[in-house]
Amino acid sequence: MSTKSLKIIFPDKVIHKLSELVHEFIPLMEQMVKFNKRPADVELSILFRKRKELGSRDRRFLSRVIFSYFRWLGWTKHKLKLSLTEALYVSEILESEHHKQWLEFLENKIPIQINPCPEDLSLTQKSRSFQKSLMLILLIKS
Repeated sequence: MSTKSLKIIFPDKVIHKLSELVHEFIPLMEQMVKFNKRPADVELSILFRKRKELGSRDRRFLSRVIFSYFRWLGWTKHKLKLSLTEALYVSEILESEHHKQWLEFLENKIPIQINPCPEDLSLTQKSRSFQKSLMLILLIKS
């Protein structure tokens, strides 16, 4: 199966704002899911209803990024002990479809160096491709 990058291009100020929202929403959602014992999609829907200024393109982007983060949470945050931004970056690399602009934005915000994999690799191939970088992260963080 061939993978592709998402082609939506955001102005720099929009990508910065979306990053702020991701960093605001994720901790809130982690607390809300735990406290309210409701699924993450329900909690995200509640957050979106409170933020009427977000358009459909913004909500789509935020949903994809946030659910990608939650999909890889056990590995990126609990196992690798990555920061939120680092976890977002690794999650974005692992997704079958990623947003190049978002990946580049995150790359400039993190101290770790992981070489992004070619898009057409399987998940297993991607994990092997940057396994050395991840092993270095584990050694540094332990």
